[in-house]
Amino acid sequence: MPRGVNRQYNLIVIEDDFKRGRVHVREMAEGGQFTLKNNGAFSEGFVEISWQPLLDMMGRQIDTKAANAKLAISKAEAALLDGKLHEVAGELRDVDLSSPSYARNLMIEALQKQEDWSKLSAFLENPGGIEEIVLLVSALIASNNLDDAETRLNAATELDAATHADLLKRLEAKRMLRQL
Repeated sequence: MPRGVNRQYNLIVIEDDFKRGRVHVREMAEGGQFTLKNNGAFSEGFVEISWQPLLDMMGRQIDTKAANAKLAISKAEAALLDGKLHEVAGELRDVDLSSPSYARNLMIEALQKQEDWSKLSAFLENPGGIEEIVLLVSALIASNNLDDAETRLNAATELDAATHADLLKRLEAKRMLRQL
């Protein structure tokens, strides 16, 4: 600190709309106590600040949530391609994976390659289509959760007869192997 300047700190309060805030400046006074800085631009002890949202080249406001999701998906894809399967979940932690999407497919593929059937079946608890139902039943069979696999298979009325029969054969084969 330059000579003659008391110790200071700032407290920044950001409004809920993330477009405005206040910078409160506290300055050490005599007796070692911090008080409002009340000179210069800080005559009230604080200063109002505001900023404009980021704009793209066309002058439209950038949707930061969508931009961050796109970046996370790109990083997850790179991790999957590099074989860093455990990093995929970390990259996608802030991305909505509840409905069918490319990001959800990346997560499913990473869990399949890890052969982590219990995590895959937990992730696919609410399947988003026929393919995910087949993956869920297959993961339940692979993780020896055969009763749940049978329940899910019987509840899957949208499966065609051939797929249903194939999954049922796999389930029965796994049951026979467990009995040996």
